[in-house]
Amino acid sequence: MQKRVSAKQYSSPAGMAPRPAPQTSFLSRNRKVLLFLAFLLYLYLRGIGDHGLLDPLEGVNASIPLTMLARGDYFSPRVGDFLCAGKALGAWWLSAISISLFGWWEFAVRLWPALAGLGVALAAVLAVAPGGKARRAWLTASVSASMALGFVVSQLASSHALYACCTGLAMAAFIRVGQQPPTQREERRWVLLAHAAPLAALVVHGPEGILLPWLALLFFSGLTRRFGTLRTCLAWWPAVALSLLGAVGYLLLLGLKNPMLLRFVLYESPKFLAPDGRLALLFILTGTVPWPGFLLRAAWEAMPRDRAALQEYGASPEFFMVVWALFFGVFALLMGDLLALGACVPALAALTGGALDTWLEAQPPSGAEVSPIQIAVAVNILVLVPLLLAVIPLALGAFPLLRSALLSLVPWGIFVAVFLFATWYYARSGRDPDAWPRQMTKLARNGAAIALLCLMPLAGVFDLAADQGGLRDVGLALRGAVGREDTVMQYAVNRPSLYFYTLHSYTLVNAPQLPGVASKRFVWDDTALHNAWDRRERAFLLIPQNQQPLSPLPQDVYNVMEANGLVLLSNRLN
Repeated sequence: MQKRVSAKQYSSPAGMAPRPAPQTSFLSRNRKVLLFLAFLLYLYLRGIGDHGLLDPLEGVNASIPLTMLARGDYFSPRVGDFLCAGKALGAWWLSAISISLFGWWEFAVRLWPALAGLGVALAAVLAVAPGGKARRAWLTASVSASMALGFVVSQLASSHALYACCTGLAMAAFIRVGQQPPTQREERRWVLLAHAAPLAALVVHGPEGILLPWLALLFFSGLTRRFGTLRTCLAWWPAVALSLLGAVGYLLLLGLKNPMLLRFVLYESPKFLAPDGRLALLFILTGTVPWPGFLLRAAWEAMPRDRAALQEYGASPEFFMVVWALFFGVFALLMGDLLALGACVPALAALTGGALDTWLEAQPPSGAEVSPIQIAVAVNILVLVPLLLAVIPLALGAFPLLRSALLSLVPWGIFVAVFLFATWYYARSGRDPDAWPRQMTKLARNGAAIALLCLMPLAGVFDLAADQGGLRDVGLALRGAVGREDTVMQYAVNRPSLYFYTLHSYTLVNAPQLPGVASKRFVWDDTALHNAWDRRERAFLLIPQNQQPLSPLPQDVYNVMEANGLVLLSNRLN
C-alpha cells in the first residue's frame, strides 16, 4: 500500500518564495510516451489494408457488417441471404462503423482488431505499473506488443483481439482493486472497470467474455483463501447493477429485435484454426516468441512452492496472472479455438514485463553468483534455439500457404536470433559490477527495440501469403470484344472474401470458354465452395445481368453491371 503524502509536505519553507511550477506543454512532458505509441501504431496498422482476406471466416466477419449497412438492419447478421450463427455482434457493429467511415476495404474491417492489439498492451501496463514507473510500463508494453500470438490475432478480421483486450482490462482492474488504492474514488473507478470490461467482452465476443473473468477470480480466491478482491468488487452496488442490468438488457434487446439471436449467442463460433494437437502445440510455443524463456522464468518465480507459501504469498498479483493465463488457455484449448489463446497475452506480458524490470533492478552479481536476469536470458536461449530450428519446418507443414512467405519468415528468424545475441551479450558483459547499471539499461532498451522490430518481417508474412493466393482485387479484364454487350471482369479473391457473400443467389462455375478451365459446374453451397478453394482449383463466380446484390460491390463492378455487363469473379490470377 502506497504512502499518501499531504500537500503540506510540498509547501515551501518559511520565508522563501514558492518555487514556480515548470511551464511545459503536454507534448514536451510526454514526448517519449507519444513517440512510443506512434511507433506501436505504425507497427500494428501498417499493412492491414494492403492484402486481401486470408481466411473464409475473415470474409464472413467482413461481409456481415457490410450487409448490415446495406440493409439498415443491425440485429440480423447475414452471410449473403442466410442468417449467420454468430455471437460477435458488437465486433460486427464496430466494423460497420469503420466501413461507414473509411469505405469498403480490408483496412476498415481490420482496424478494430489492430487497435485492440494495442489495448492488450495497455491492459498489461495497467496491471503492473500502479506507481506509474516508466521503465516497467514501456517494458511491459514492448513485451505485449512484440509477442507473436498477440500480433497475429490483431491482424485478422475477428473478435478475438477485442475479447483479449476487454478481458485483459478486467484482469488489470482486479489486480488494482486487490492492491488497495489509496482513495475510495480510485478504488471505485477500478471496480467500475472490473464490471464494464467483461460486459464489453460479452457484446463483442460472447458469453465466455463475461463469465470467464469472474470465474477466474473466483477460482483464484478459493485457491488462495483470499476473497477480499471479490468482496470489494461485489460490494459497490452501482457497478454490480451495471453488470447485471447491462447483461440482461443486452440479451433482452437481442430477444426483442431478433429472437433467433439468443440461440446464436449459445452456439459455438466457427474456428479460424483447426484444433489439431500438433498445431495447438506449435501455436502456443511460437506465440510467446521472442520471450518464452523470460516468461517461463517469471512464472516459476511466481508459483508458490508449498501449501504454506500458497496461503501466505499466493495472493500476489504475479501468481494471479499465472492462474489467469492458465484458466483462459485451458478454456481455449477445450473449445478448440486457438485464436482465443490471445486472451492469455495480457497476463503473460504483464508477468514477464514486471519480472524483467525487477531483475534489471537487482544487485549486480559478485564472484560466482548469477543474477536472475542472466538465468532468464540463458533459459530463453535454451528454449528459442531449438524452437527456431523446428518452428519454420513445422509451420510450413501445418500451413502450406506459408511456403510462399519464406522471404519474411527467414528475416523474422534472423531478428529473433539478433535478439538472443543482444540479450546474451549485455547479460554476459554485465557480470562486471561496475558495468552492471549501464549494461542492464542497454539490455532493456535495445532488447525491447529489437523485439518490436521483429514485427516488421512478421507483418510481411501476411502480405506474401495473400499475394501468393491472389487475394487482392486487381480489376483484370479477361476479355472484351468490340460489339459485345457483356464484359467479363475478374476480381482475384483466392478465398471467399467480401465479394462472395454479397449476392442473393450463388452459382459457382468453371467457365469452359476460357483456356485452362474445366467444364464442371457446381450449385453453390458452403462445402463445395470451400473445397474448391482448399484444393486450389480454378473457380469462377458468375453474376448475371439481372442479379441484384444484397450488399455494396466495388464501383468498378457496378459500372460493368450498369452497362448490362456480365461480372465474373475468379479465385486465381492465372
